[in-house]
Amino acid sequence: MFGLLAFGFAYGELISNFGLIMLPAEADYMEPANNAIMMTFLLFVSGISPFSGPLAGYYSDRCQSSWGRRRPYLLAGTIFTIPALVFMWYGHGMFHNPVGEDGSMGSSAGGNSSLDDDDDSSLFHGTVGKHMWGEVMYILAFLVAMAAFNVQNQTLGSLISDMI
Repeated sequence: MFGLLAFGFAYGELISNFGLIMLPAEADYMEPANNAIMMTFLLFVSGISPFSGPLAGYYSDRCQSSWGRRRPYLLAGTIFTIPALVFMWYGHGMFHNPVGEDGSMGSSAGGNSSLDDDDDSSLFHGTVGKHMWGEVMYILAFLVAMAAFNVQNQTLGSLISDMI
């Protein structure tokens, strides 16, 4: 029982780190001039993703699988979470130029940073380039990751009530 409830601690830690630490930093990296607008947009994406939880609960209540009612949804949440986190990391590397910093938030996914210096593309300015595609990739991967986390959280909550 403790093992099932332990996911709640990890889920809470992850969600609080997204909202309080990571999203403000990412919004500033994505759109330094419009970071408040980008933060609002990221919080909107974070706010619509919980709708996946009730849908997962509804369908898992009616699931008749040889694996049980909840395990297919736990597996699906995991299968979607892992690539989404990888795509978030890769997208971050496309719009974040770690030159001149300690490298703690940088990644090697961005490629050659000397080529990124003159990339002034932006999602809000309407200019297409590597920076803009990194923003789009990050936002879509963030939506998928948050929806998958919510599927896992809802399914584990239902699994606990099934066992008791």
